[in-house]
Amino acid sequence: MSFDEHDVDPEFSQGGPSASQKSKNESRGVLLGWSGWTLEILGLLLALAAFILLIVILNKVNNHPLSDWLFTFSLNAVVSILSITMRTPLAFAIGSCLGQGKWAWFRKRPGRLSHFITFDEASRGPLGCVSLIWHLRSWHWASLGAWVTLALLAIDPFLQAVVLYEGRKDVAVQSDSRIPKAMGMDVGEWLEETTLWIQYYGNNDVLSNYRIYPDIGLSTTSIFGFVNTSTTSSSQPPLVYCRTGNCTWPTYSSIGICSRCLDISEYLVEERGIGIPDESIFSKCYDSSSIFVTNYTTYAVSYSPARRALIQNTDGFAKASSCLPRTHIGLSVVFRPNETYRFKDSDTLLASFALVELEADYWNNQTAIEDAKARATECALEFCGRVYKAEMRDGQVDESLMLESTLKLNNSFRPLREIAPDLMDKVREDSRNSLAEFYITGFRGDATGGIETVLERTDLQIQIPQTANLPGDVQKSFNITQKSIVTMMNFLSANSTLDSITYAVSNSTNLTTTFETAAHLISNRVREIDGSMANGFSEQWVIYIHVRWDYFYFPVIVLTAGYLFIIVVILDSFGFGPEVMKSDLLPTLLFGLDTQTRMSLRNEKSEAGKCKDRTLVMLNEDADGLALQTFI
Repeated sequence: MSFDEHDVDPEFSQGGPSASQKSKNESRGVLLGWSGWTLEILGLLLALAAFILLIVILNKVNNHPLSDWLFTFSLNAVVSILSITMRTPLAFAIGSCLGQGKWAWFRKRPGRLSHFITFDEASRGPLGCVSLIWHLRSWHWASLGAWVTLALLAIDPFLQAVVLYEGRKDVAVQSDSRIPKAMGMDVGEWLEETTLWIQYYGNNDVLSNYRIYPDIGLSTTSIFGFVNTSTTSSSQPPLVYCRTGNCTWPTYSSIGICSRCLDISEYLVEERGIGIPDESIFSKCYDSSSIFVTNYTTYAVSYSPARRALIQNTDGFAKASSCLPRTHIGLSVVFRPNETYRFKDSDTLLASFALVELEADYWNNQTAIEDAKARATECALEFCGRVYKAEMRDGQVDESLMLESTLKLNNSFRPLREIAPDLMDKVREDSRNSLAEFYITGFRGDATGGIETVLERTDLQIQIPQTANLPGDVQKSFNITQKSIVTMMNFLSANSTLDSITYAVSNSTNLTTTFETAAHLISNRVREIDGSMANGFSEQWVIYIHVRWDYFYFPVIVLTAGYLFIIVVILDSFGFGPEVMKSDLLPTLLFGLDTQTRMSLRNEKSEAGKCKDRTLVMLNEDADGLALQTFI
């Protein structure tokens, strides 16, 4: 091959390049080196941008509801897209670097021809990378690129595992749930009768007369509350609204009725008599035309002047008696604390019941009445403030009673009119701590429309003590109108009401539970009438996005290793020469095997597989340029 002198580079004609010319050539080589990696560098920037964008997106959605994700594609789809955007450019760049590695390897040192082939295969896919790792035993820098190529296959599963969906009950909307409460009590109706008056110690202007109309709903609830409630739970509060079926209500309070039951068997007397056992209206011998004389036994507690609480029957077994009581319990009622046994200090007493009962052995005909065991119980219904917490789960309300208070405000329920001091002393003496009117007694005629004589008073105020440490927004004071007290007592004092309660309580197996349930139902009715609501929080099952950052360790390590490998190869290529050959086919054709090596391989064509393993080559300069030459 001949050269024209005009084709010779000036720097060689002058015996070599000058220093300035050499510097220019080096700068030109660096620029050419960078330009040879343009696509790879753009790919690295794209992969880095996708990785940063993925971190930003995941950090933004972490611990947020899935419903907040409003993008067209799902979060997993976006993660997958960004994962591919990271992997593809990086795999492309690593493949180029592995291709460049085969030239750099054989430029610096001789090696088997089979290694050159293995490098070339590694630059084209994962299977070639496995072969390269096997041949190099992971001892060469190029093995890192092969390992990263294989690891890139596992990045997508790890990134998909980063996103975890967790469901939990969460507050959906504040104040989106309501439960009834009573901020005060104002039930029943009364109409003043101005044509009637009753003197009070010679004064006509102290007492007033009202025609009483108890609240029908509350009256019905009062009776229903005693019916077979010893074995059933209290009903749920009415008018509860919860959009999702799962709600919570913070502490709230309401006016209502409380109950207490205490044993008074020490006041129970056993009496023996001869004649007809007809004192109880529930006896079959009451108002009977039959006349006979027999021995009978009475278990009684003195209570209301109108009627004792008693059980009475002829001696002997129950089934042998012709005067067997129609109820299994004896009941009496009073409305003034001083007439009770256990509740004399009650300032909010609505009614107190004395109940006498015999053990089941008598009613089962196993014991004669004179040998039966009797017990007496006193149960009180009182006005009180009640504090609740409630929650609804799957549509079922669980309301927990936290506190009950019967604390009366001292200055409440005082006479409405001005009364002379001496007459006021009489009022205090007659009233004491009672809420009942002077002339009310149990077992009277029909309550509806009846006349009640009252001393007009201000509202009764009940408060919850400060020691309860309730939240500041919880109501702690409640007003109860005198009209409510009078109409409720009037209803409970009626014969028909007390007879119904007696029949109902007769089926009870636990008087304490029965009265608690009755008090709860009455309280619920009061809450329904008042119409006030306690606001709560609706809950719903919310799917949250949780990012498990631990699963990012593997992708970060792989990306870091890949970037490190690529940067080192690119920097190393600057010393290789002005041309970056990578895995292009054209450089392989141009700078492939020299003539001697090709002839040697052709002569040993039948043993080419073995020949490539034992043939050592090296990339050297010859007269025609770079070529893989047999290394001897």
